[in-house]
Amino acid sequence: EFLNANPQKPFYRFQEIEGRRVLRYAKADLMRSSCIKCHNTHPDTPKTGWKVGDVRGVLQVDLPLTKSILASQAAMKKIIIIVTVIGGLALICVLFVISRIKRIEELRKARKFSEEKAEALQVLIVNLKKSKEETAEKERELRETTEQLIQTEKLTALGELAAGVAHELNQPLNGIKIISQDIRRDLQKNRFDAEGLDANMGDVVNQVDKMTTIINEMRLFTRQAEEAFGEAMDINDAFRGVFKFLGQQLIDREIEVVQVLAPNLPSVEVDRVKMEQVFMNLILNARDALVETVSENRKIEIKSYADSGGVVFEVTDNASGIAPEIRNRLFEPFFTTKAPGQGTGLGLSISHRIVSEYGGRLEVESESGKGSTFRVTLPRVESGGDGHA
Repeated sequence: EFLNANPQKPFYRFQEIEGRRVLRYAKADLMRSSCIKCHNTHPDTPKTGWKVGDVRGVLQVDLPLTKSILASQAAMKKIIIIVTVIGGLALICVLFVISRIKRIEELRKARKFSEEKAEALQVLIVNLKKSKEETAEKERELRETTEQLIQTEKLTALGELAAGVAHELNQPLNGIKIISQDIRRDLQKNRFDAEGLDANMGDVVNQVDKMTTIINEMRLFTRQAEEAFGEAMDINDAFRGVFKFLGQQLIDREIEVVQVLAPNLPSVEVDRVKMEQVFMNLILNARDALVETVSENRKIEIKSYADSGGVVFEVTDNASGIAPEIRNRLFEPFFTTKAPGQGTGLGLSISHRIVSEYGGRLEVESESGKGSTFRVTLPRVESGGDGHA
């Protein structure tokens, strides 16, 4: 049927014949012009009227496929293996090339990164060097400024000392005045007594020596302190130097001062001027707290002693105490609870820094309604008595 319908095309098909798979191939045998006369006139011809192109027969071949299929499968397997191996090798080569390309790219990026980092490091080194120089300069300026602030705070405290200095100087001046009046009166009455005059002049010299001592103490307190170098000293001496000027102020404000100073304290290595400033700040703060919050029975207790932690100096008042939120900020620069113009807010901050310079601690204990205690602890430099009072 296929060849009748398509005489020009060959016919092939895989078929199953008697349990064998075969390839059937068939091709139409077409009438040619040279054969038409013979076929139309032959006595055995099945028909007459043949024309060129008529199908006069079929050439058919059946090819068994079992061996061919097995051979093809074997060949296909070989081909697949070869292709797989070639493909695997090709893939390995591609992956190797890609990895090498990536590695080269990574090395290029790493080199570029290293160059950039080297440049950045060089810039950083330059900037660090510049920053170090600037930091050193700023530290120097800060030290100078701090020392100026300390000196300014100290000079500000001179106003607080005025009353005490006037009182201390007034006593020898009154003595000199009385002696001078006696000498003048004797001269007016022609009662010249060489022995009495010599005694009176000796008294004048003594009074002048007292004033000289007071003035020297004042000069010592107001001088510019050096760096954080110090000398071994008894901490009680620094307190006594300050109390000479503050004692009268405390009396004028009806403040009772109780001194419990331990004798023979171990020495501490500090600058006397700086420690006098610390003690003055602590005593003035206690004075102000008492004046502001207590109307009667004002009291300041000054205590010094030695313990395992070092040499301790305490200033305790019976004022109203310090609120916790304020206590946490006491040593901040420029922090003050006083009205504008009545305090710089530097006293405790500077005192804290000075004590820290010498390896010490400045601490505060306070309870509302029961007063406050400021405690300075300094390391001892030599052993002595236990010093406990």
